[in-house]
Amino acid sequence: MNTPHVAVIVVHGVGDPGANNSLDCVASILLAARDKDQHTKFQPFACESIQMGVRAAPIAERDPANAAGARKLLDERAPVFLERQVNTKSAKTMDDDVAYTRDQLQDFKSGVDRNESTYATTRLTGVRRDANGTAQKVVHLYELYWADLVSVRKGLRLIEDIYQIILHVAHIGLLAVNTAMSQPGYSESCRWHAFAFCHRWAVRILTLPIPILNLMALPAVGLALTSAIPVGALLLVAHILLALLLMGGSGLILFASSRRTWSPVKTIFAIGSLLSVGAAIGIVCTQSGPVSAFVVGAIAFAGCLAAVMALLRGYDSIRPGAFAISLVIGACVVAYMIVESCRAGDVDTAHRNLAVSLRVGGMLLTLLSLCWFFLFIFNLLSIFFAVTTVAGARGDQRKAGCQVAVTALISLAGPMVAF
Repeated sequence: MNTPHVAVIVVHGVGDPGANNSLDCVASILLAARDKDQHTKFQPFACESIQMGVRAAPIAERDPANAAGARKLLDERAPVFLERQVNTKSAKTMDDDVAYTRDQLQDFKSGVDRNESTYATTRLTGVRRDANGTAQKVVHLYELYWADLVSVRKGLRLIEDIYQIILHVAHIGLLAVNTAMSQPGYSESCRWHAFAFCHRWAVRILTLPIPILNLMALPAVGLALTSAIPVGALLLVAHILLALLLMGGSGLILFASSRRTWSPVKTIFAIGSLLSVGAAIGIVCTQSGPVSAFVVGAIAFAGCLAAVMALLRGYDSIRPGAFAISLVIGACVVAYMIVESCRAGDVDTAHRNLAVSLRVGGMLLTLLSLCWFFLFIFNLLSIFFAVTTVAGARGDQRKAGCQVAVTALISLAGPMVAF
């Protein structure tokens, strides 16, 4: 008769523990367990280092009958919960925890080039005994670390991670609202649907246009700073900026090529961008007269805009739709900058860049004010519909609805204060 096996996975979350510390603590707790005769329930654990293969968890294909349709541009990353929200059959066949885990695992892909095809850890092997000393179960203790998946980065990347966490908090409340949409009593409530609609759009405004418009102010700042450059240093600054653009674009292409994330369209776009930078270098180098301050400002504006777009491209991986929205906003900013530069043609060259940047900044500030206005409107409406829905519920349904509403509103209030 084979002895059954039990695996205990010890995951250390917060902090920076030493290797095997958490594993030793759990093993000590098990070895300290005694029966009524004060005999140990576990035999001593044997320690061994192992290296196991990692592969994607098998996720079954979703039933087309339960599918909610094609994902829209602004939909958050939770297709399973979207299906459960619009189709009660999907909600009845899948628990909330299973749906959440499935949503997290469906896009996982291990890569040999990123050292994700194997995982090295430590295993303690012991045996649980009964009162007669007979082996009941073989117990395996494994140690994992949360930092193996998400480690704390340093420098500017740490600031980026902090803002990602702040923005992700709002989606936790949205996840709770979407989960409640599949529960009896709330899926049929028109007021709860109105609350979910207002809260969803409040989260979308907070996580899409507001951070994008804040980042779009960086190109305007770069344009303004060039107004303080002395005339004699304009040519040197132009060469330095163009060289930085050329090296940054080349490095980005090499990095993306090594990760095999470039499609033919992206490759053509990147090569065209580099050729444009090279042409600009040729124009600046062959120019006989002094370089215009506005030309240097335009180069600085383009470089800052490219850096912002690259940052938002990464943000799009955790918030779908961010890059598409940033392309629209970026095109509007560039068009407005061109229009204002033409209108400021009669302004003194030393102050032209500053004048144009101030007008672009004013336009961005106006759009931000509108976004914050609609955010507060949707937030107030979501509070109203949440209160009226919970007030009309009874018993456990009222308690659950109150918990979901409070979670959603608090998760949205935190990022709003942080911004």
